[in-house]
Amino acid sequence: MTWNKNSESDLAGYKVYKRALPSQDFGQPIFSGMPSNPSSPTTTVSGLNGGTTYGFIATAFDTAGNESAPSTEKQISIPTGTSPPPSSALNISNLTVSSGKAYVVSTSGLQAGGTVYIDRNYTFSTVPALIQGAAYIQTANNDKAATNATFLSFTVNQPVSVYVARDVRTTNPSWLNTFTDTGANLVTSDTTLRLFVRSFPAGTISLSGNASSGGSMYSVVVKSDGGTPGDTTAPTVTLTAPNAGTVSGTVTVSATASDNVGVAGVQFRLQGANLGAEDTTNPYSTSWNTTTVPNGSYTLTATARDAAGNTTTSTPRTVTVSNTTTPPPDTTPPTVTLTAPSAGTVSGTVTVSATASDNVGVTGVQFRLQGANLGAEDTTNPYSTSWNTTTVPNGSYTLTAIARDAAGNTTTSASRTVTVSNTTTPPPSPPSSTLSISNLTVASGKTYVVSTSGLQAGGTVYIDRNYTFSTVPALIQGAAYIQTANNDKAATNATFLSFTVNQPVSVYVARDVRTTNPSWLNTFTDTGANLVTSDTTLRLFVRSFPAGTISLSGNASSGGSMYSVVVKSDGGTPGDTTAPTVTLTAPNAGTVSGTVTVSATASDNVGVTGVQFRLQGANLGAEDTTNPYSTSWNTTTVPNGSYTLTAIARDAAGNTTTSASRTVTVSNTTTPPPPPPTSTLNISNLNVSSGKAYVVPTSGIQGGGTIYIDRTYTFTTIPTLIQGAPYIRTANDDKTATNSNFLSFTVNQPVSVYVAHGDRITPKPTWLNTFTDTGANLVTSDTTLSLFVKTFPAGTITLGGNVSSGNAGNDLSMYSVIIKP
Repeated sequence: MTWNKNSESDLAGYKVYKRALPSQDFGQPIFSGMPSNPSSPTTTVSGLNGGTTYGFIATAFDTAGNESAPSTEKQISIPTGTSPPPSSALNISNLTVSSGKAYVVSTSGLQAGGTVYIDRNYTFSTVPALIQGAAYIQTANNDKAATNATFLSFTVNQPVSVYVARDVRTTNPSWLNTFTDTGANLVTSDTTLRLFVRSFPAGTISLSGNASSGGSMYSVVVKSDGGTPGDTTAPTVTLTAPNAGTVSGTVTVSATASDNVGVAGVQFRLQGANLGAEDTTNPYSTSWNTTTVPNGSYTLTATARDAAGNTTTSTPRTVTVSNTTTPPPDTTPPTVTLTAPSAGTVSGTVTVSATASDNVGVTGVQFRLQGANLGAEDTTNPYSTSWNTTTVPNGSYTLTAIARDAAGNTTTSASRTVTVSNTTTPPPSPPSSTLSISNLTVASGKTYVVSTSGLQAGGTVYIDRNYTFSTVPALIQGAAYIQTANNDKAATNATFLSFTVNQPVSVYVARDVRTTNPSWLNTFTDTGANLVTSDTTLRLFVRSFPAGTISLSGNASSGGSMYSVVVKSDGGTPGDTTAPTVTLTAPNAGTVSGTVTVSATASDNVGVTGVQFRLQGANLGAEDTTNPYSTSWNTTTVPNGSYTLTAIARDAAGNTTTSASRTVTVSNTTTPPPPPPTSTLNISNLNVSSGKAYVVPTSGIQGGGTIYIDRTYTFTTIPTLIQGAPYIRTANDDKTATNSNFLSFTVNQPVSVYVAHGDRITPKPTWLNTFTDTGANLVTSDTTLSLFVKTFPAGTITLGGNVSSGNAGNDLSMYSVIIKP
């Protein structure tokens, strides 16, 4: 059938209608669209019956969907007995739309550029191969909201596959569940339509409404199955991986699939839910990250699909997911509660206990008293420690417990306050009578005096000297003492001094530290305390005696000073005779250098009064009366070599204990002496205001060298910093000089002048304040001298007298002078 071309610029296509005469109305168009040759429009009409007259009309429609008036009807009569040859060509007829719109069957076939709707100028842009060239129905986009159960119906003359192309932007209506998702998309200039397919036999086919006010109306594609039923053979599919068993991490899920026509895709499923997107390319697989699900048992399947929509699901495969999970870091601290003792009064030894728990486990509980550790951390439940409350004074104390877990999280319990109240042993009852010291007998015949006013600073030491006590240890403060005679210091009598006491006493013998103790004093205990006088330092030794006569031997030393005797009542009962314990803790045996800390631990049944450290048997620093016990030792003040350290612990009763000795080796890198000056040091013009002839020895200072021009005292220990340097032999008889310009001399180059000044001289003369204390000592056979240094340019150097004005200095020592280039 042909008709004239329409030349309007907005022409979109033509529609051809037919009817059977004489009375049938024109129904739906039998052709709609643009003919394949727009210049000579034509279409073929088939299926006409013999003996029937048919009328045909044509209309044109524009891009806006406006349809022209029909052409003049053309009537054609088909002779009786004439039937069209049976044809396998698909015929779509009886097109009925509940909205009343004139849907059109485009017999020219679906292809890119074809019109999608009768009321829109949208065109197809991408057409999948499986529907390329197939017949389709141009629907109306304005019908997209229709919900009729039977919205569109049409009749086909043979089995067909009906493809409904629906907008991917909207939710599918439930009736579309009877169709199969092909996985293919039909793309238009407006949107993307998803293709769903279902096979139908020859006859009438009904479709429901699109049921969506959004998106676009569906399109319908009708594809002949060739006069025979469509492809009904389902694919075959088999899971190939993973194997049944345990899986972890990321695994590949794969399958093999085949079909009589072709596999369109394979969808993997986990527990019935899609696992990834459908794989449309052979080999078929997807990736599964098993860590996204909890450990446990899971079922995998694979569903293969062909183009006709036939599907097959594989035999399921069960796997067990087992991933090692790293637990999150433990940040939860333990809980802890003190359980004992109860708040209130405690005494004696008590148990301190606590309960503790943790989400993982408690590692240990550390108890604390006043914020300090009480015993070691208890790592075993039940948690407790023992507290001997008698080790602290009576009073209020705070207890806490700190629980710790393996991750280092800690919690401190609520504090608990207790009051220590121990019954203290009352002091001994006063003796039946006041201490009496009588029958005082002295082998020299001198009249010794018992000072009943009590020993105190400022008291007189001897009956034949005006020396006084300057520093009195607490343990003998106020005690009775015997004023001896200094001139008796050389006595060697086995029984030199005797006296009678009416009750038990502790006798303290205070002996000059500059001299060697007589053997009888070995029966006494070194208290570690010193009694200092205006003349010297006396070391205190103690021994307990019962009531009765007490005899002491002679002092046995022509040097130094005579001993003093202090007598202290024990209250009618023996005093504390338990000595402390003491252990050196530092330094370790071995090599030492520079300045090191010497330390010790000490304990006593009553209490430690102090610890005196000793080097080679001589005191090293002052006694330390505060725990922890330590002193500092500058090893550069002694020559390199082996030295013995000890510590002596002393209690208030005068009991002492000396620690095990520890041997260390001093090894300091000595700085080589500076190169000799351009000219030899020359010391000249030596002037002394006393008129004595001071000497500069040519040999330099060294051990065994003579100190004074008027004494035989020698140097015994010389610090490295002045070893071998020139020195001036002074006169010990000048020790009381107070002149501001006492000694002068001239040097020919810059020098460091060292003044070695007696430790016992206090206060120091004011001129010495311009010198710096080196911290080193120069030891002689007479005494110990502290080294002070000052730098001078070449020229005349003047030094003052040995003592300050008003300092008697009768038993002191004169300074020495060392000059170092």
